[in-house]
Parts: sequence; C-alpha cells; structure tokens
Amino acid sequence: MVTPLVRAAWRRKLAELPSLRPPRSRFQSTGPGPKPTPPKPHEAPAPNATTTHAPPASPPSIWQRLGPVTRAANAYSRANQRRPWVTQVTSSLIIFLLADLNAQRIGGKEYDPVRTRNMLITGAVFSIPAYEWFKALSGWFVFRSFALSVVTRVIFNQFTFAPLLNTYFFSMQAFLTGGDIVERIKEKVPVTWTNSWKLWPAVIAFNLAFVPIQFRGVVAGVASVGWQTYLSIQNKKAEMEEAKREATEPIAVLGDAIA
Repeated sequence: MVTPLVRAAWRRKLAELPSLRPPRSRFQSTGPGPKPTPPKPHEAPAPNATTTHAPPASPPSIWQRLGPVTRAANAYSRANQRRPWVTQVTSSLIIFLLADLNAQRIGGKEYDPVRTRNMLITGAVFSIPAYEWFKALSGWFVFRSFALSVVTRVIFNQFTFAPLLNTYFFSMQAFLTGGDIVERIKEKVPVTWTNSWKLWPAVIAFNLAFVPIQFRGVVAGVASVGWQTYLSIQNKKAEMEEAKREATEPIAVLGDAIA
C-alpha cells in the first residue's frame, strides 16, 4: 500500500513542475522544415547594367609621334587661331626670305639685300588676300562626292587664283625694281602658270583632302619655299634679260642714226 501512495505523490509533484518544452506556435507546422540550401561554388558577380567601362586607349597617331614637329605645328595652329593675320604675315615673310636666300645661293652671285627687301615686301602685301582666299575656297563647291569637291576646287584655283598670284608677283617685282611691268608679265606669267600645274594641284588636293584646316598653312608654306625660290630665279632671269635689252638699245639707235 505504501508504494502506490509514493508513486501517486511523485506524479503529482512532477505534474506541478513547469514544462521544459518550448511553447508550440499556433500556426507552426509539425512537419519537417525545409532542407538547408547547400553553399554554391564561387561565382563572379553579375555585371551591373549601369556600370560603364572605359574603352581601351587608342595608340598615338603618326602625327602625335613626330615630337618637335608636332609641337611646332600645334603652336603655329594656336597662334593662327588667336591672331590669324599677324601669323600669316609673319609666315609669308619667313617663306619669302628663305626662298630668296635659297635662290641667291643657287645663283652663285654676291648677296643682294635689295632683292631680299623686294621679296619681303611682295610677300607681306599678298599674305592676307592669299589666306582669305584659301579659307573661302575650303567652303566652296561642296558636293556629295568629296573627291569631286576637291577636284573642282583645285581646278577652279588653277584657273583663277594661280594666274592672279603670278601676275601680282612679277608686276610687283618690276615695280619695285623700276622695270617694265607689262613686258615682265607677258614674258613670265604664261611660263610660270604652266609650270604651276606640276606642283600646286597636288599640294592643294593633299591639303584639302587629308590635312586639318589648322595645319594647311604649314603644308602650303613648305611647298611655297620651293615655289617662291623658282619664281625668284625666274624674276632674276627676267631682270637680266631686260638689262641686256636696255644695253643693246643705245647701240641699235646709234647704228640707225649713222645709217
């Protein structure tokens, strides 16, 4: 009888103790929970749509690799943008100076400073009209075909500006030296205009097709040194021929008087 009473007392004591289980939620499922997701292998993060990648740097152009030549051309371009007329006059003075010095050196005679002065005056006066002409020519004859535009400009220049330039050059030289202007033009302009077809169409076409507008003066200046050297030589020949004619005229007049 004692044992059943002791057991009953222990049961009541155990029933009065608080339960050690956590309270079950009202809506908690009694089924097994979801299986844990296994860790994924290392993956690269997806690219962001808003992220922009800078393009790879392009290699420097041939023009940028010329070093001192490029820096000098860029300095000329900046000066031409700030003060175009001053830059063009200065450029013409340098071109005509180099051309005359080269022509006198080729002639092999003693240096004539008066001849250089006349060349500098000729170049300075015509520098601004020449600059404005070629600047305007770049905007004329704009066709759908770029090649047709360039060819038309070159041909138009050769039949308009080229003969005017040669006429101005030889008439100015004759005026400064006291020569016969009309005779100088008749004698030298047709020959030099014909020879200009051998150089200037190629130079102008190359300038208009491939050279940026800010550097066209540099390219034309390099070609002009050679061309003005040629004109200076032709002008000197004309002066010598005129001097010979003037020297023989008194003899011819005297012979006619004696006869």
